[in-house]
Amino acid sequence: MPADGLPTIQNKKQRTTPIGLAVLMLFSAMAPVAMAAASISVYSDSTALDASEGSPANYTVTVDNDGSEYLTVTITLTQGSTCDGYASSSDYTTIPLGAGSSTTLTLSVSVNSTATGDCDTTLMAVGSDSSGSTVQSDLVVTTTGNPTWPSGHTRFVYIRTVDSGANSQTPYTLEFSAPPMSDNSPYDMAQFCHISNGDDDDVWEAFVPTDFNSITSWSVKNVNGISLGQYVSYNLTDAEGGAMSFPMVTFEQNTSASGHVASTLSDSESYPCHSPGDDGDGSDPPDGGGPAEMGIVTYENSSGVMTHCSYDWTLSDACPMDLSTFEEGSVQITVGAWNLSNLSASLEVLSWVDNMSTNNFTLSFSDTHSIEVILPFWTDEYSCSARIEAVLQTGDGGHLNWNKSWNDLCEGSPAQAGISSVHLAEDWGASVWNLTGDETDSVNASDHPYENNWMFSTVVNSTNQGTVNLTYVVKKDGLISSQGHEERYSSVGEVSQFYTAPFTVSPYDCNVTLDLDLLDAGGNTLDSESHTLDAPCEAQPQTEVVEVSLSSDYNWSTWAVSDGDPIGASHSPDSPDYFLQIAINNTTDDWDEDWPELLNLSYTLTIDGFVAMQGYDSQYVYSDDNWDLADMALWTSHFVVSPYDCNV
Repeated sequence: MPADGLPTIQNKKQRTTPIGLAVLMLFSAMAPVAMAAASISVYSDSTALDASEGSPANYTVTVDNDGSEYLTVTITLTQGSTCDGYASSSDYTTIPLGAGSSTTLTLSVSVNSTATGDCDTTLMAVGSDSSGSTVQSDLVVTTTGNPTWPSGHTRFVYIRTVDSGANSQTPYTLEFSAPPMSDNSPYDMAQFCHISNGDDDDVWEAFVPTDFNSITSWSVKNVNGISLGQYVSYNLTDAEGGAMSFPMVTFEQNTSASGHVASTLSDSESYPCHSPGDDGDGSDPPDGGGPAEMGIVTYENSSGVMTHCSYDWTLSDACPMDLSTFEEGSVQITVGAWNLSNLSASLEVLSWVDNMSTNNFTLSFSDTHSIEVILPFWTDEYSCSARIEAVLQTGDGGHLNWNKSWNDLCEGSPAQAGISSVHLAEDWGASVWNLTGDETDSVNASDHPYENNWMFSTVVNSTNQGTVNLTYVVKKDGLISSQGHEERYSSVGEVSQFYTAPFTVSPYDCNVTLDLDLLDAGGNTLDSESHTLDAPCEAQPQTEVVEVSLSSDYNWSTWAVSDGDPIGASHSPDSPDYFLQIAINNTTDDWDEDWPELLNLSYTLTIDGFVAMQGYDSQYVYSDDNWDLADMALWTSHFVVSPYDCNV
């Protein structure tokens, strides 16, 4: 190499080929070599759950071999330093996984009575391939043991009744659409009762700040955002201001319900995962003896004080309870059926307050001794009556009916919800007439057929009637133009405004009638009103022939003709130079939707009593405003007149 450090290039022919081979060998050595890659990943359906004594937190963990090598996966669990009172376990410790396959396991974190705070559990998955090489992946879940009640919060407890389809896609969220609850919505829900652990139900909870509306509604959604049910409460404001130490809202999934399902508010520090008297081993208390019976078995007043009876007929407090009346506010009445002798059974329970339906439940069980249904009621000083009906059917064909009524509960009669005023509005409120105040008794024609510039509005003064339904029918000359209804919840003193669909008034309409019915939730009529307005009632133009003209191609002329007018002979026998043109008025009318689209002129031409020509001219209707005499014209075919013809 020269002193300047640069290589010397030797220009010798015998070196050409070896240099080329060296370059090829260099490129060959640099080509990538495909090698099999091992890879593994783990993830959980939830990363944080609550656990209490007897109700562990169960995480469903997916182990995914997302590489191209067969792996033997070893699972290990470790817990953090703050996990006193916690224990973790997995139903698998070694898993064989083929390339591209996955499996699931359950990571269970249980607690004893001393467990508090949060505990981090790390699941480590180590995969080994045939060469001894390893890959690994881990995840950390946080379990809150024996969680305390957050200050200023209400506990929402959701009882799931169906574990299939969309219902099995956890975790769940609690979602509100109206403020202030929606400000932090959605709220994550944690499962704390598990049927798989021997509990009565699968139950979830979420804590929501205690700041509610007088009517509060919410929904439960699965991990994919699919709604599993909608729920409502009318008394959550009772929990505000520290009125309850442990406000708890309980609501149960009801797959047969439509609309919002009622919930129950109580001042309860705990929710039992096992029914009273049930130790969780799946056995029920024995029958009280005798035939199947039904009746009220538990009553809980608005303060959360509960009284109940015993299914043991030998005791002094044997069921059913004799509930002669109940308090105003939010109460719960439990209807039960017992002495079912391990038969399959279904219990349908319905209830009403002031003849308005409040509950409708049907529960089915197998191999059971008793069935219970909790019915939430809300009444005030104006609630006059309540009624419960129940129907029990057992697997051996047994059938039992039961009902209970309470009357004369009310202290006075509330003011009836009613129609305050009805208005006619033009151009979406640009002009308004009070029909109740007799400000007008007529309505003008719209400017064009599809203007939809008229509507009616109705003002309703609301009371404590609950849901009101305003049904309307708009008729023009006795025929229904539009109809509909709208439901709204009625609060005391609230004024609501309802609107009909917009409509058009034709110059040919003679009257417009509005019929209104205000109904309560039970379909009972609260108020009615009807108004009839005079409309223009103009005569509708009719299609008519206004002129018949004779045209001559030979003379290039057209003239109107009538009976007795002369007609000259054609220019030659082979020259059919005559034809007739028929002018027609009023061929279109945009106000009339049933106006014909096609006109057909049928004609017969006789010369000296003999039929010389028959035919027709069929055209779609049209209008030409530039024509003086007609909207459109139809024509005959051409014909010849002989000098020997006497009349045409």
